[in-house]
Amino acid sequence: MIWAFVDCENVGPLKNIDFSPYERVILFLGPNNHTLSLPAGTGYLIQPIQVAKGGKNNLDFHLALHMGMHHGTVPMSVAFHLISNDKGMDVLVEHLMSLGRPCRKVPVVLSDVAPKPVVAQPPTKQTHHSPSDPRITKLIDGLKSANRPKKRQSLLNWIGSSMNGQSPKPDPEVILNELIKRKAIRENGGKIEYCLKT
Repeated sequence: MIWAFVDCENVGPLKNIDFSPYERVILFLGPNNHTLSLPAGTGYLIQPIQVAKGGKNNLDFHLALHMGMHHGTVPMSVAFHLISNDKGMDVLVEHLMSLGRPCRKVPVVLSDVAPKPVVAQPPTKQTHHSPSDPRITKLIDGLKSANRPKKRQSLLNWIGSSMNGQSPKPDPEVILNELIKRKAIRENGGKIEYCLKT
């Protein structure tokens, strides 16, 4: 079971996000978010939380408060996904994971063109990697060693250091999502499982 906590101030139109994996979707709305345009679909409970006043990081504080309150009351088998492009929220996700909560941040592509409904990554020139992309192939080869990262944050750090020297440097989240998409790895409760042929 997965719950989504959505930072509506920085993810763009909600209709472009695929909420189908989630049982519950908690939307955090700023004082200027007056209308919601959600994707068609059923099967998930939507709970909007309107923050009455604006201010730097005010919505982020409310989001962190509610994630913490739910962490204290919801069974640990429920995974939390924070749908946000705010890199400052990474530490909140890491902290919840350190407390044993399956948790991850899911960034969203922001685009002016009519996007397909996706849960994806921030835009870079490397957002779409072809199956023959030599950088991804080289990265997958590097993960075939016996000494590979076992946790999400460790893998993100490893990807970041492996991509040093590339210009522009790809976002490790983008690469990690591509590895999951290619079924080279999968995430299970904050732990990384490898599906690589050695």
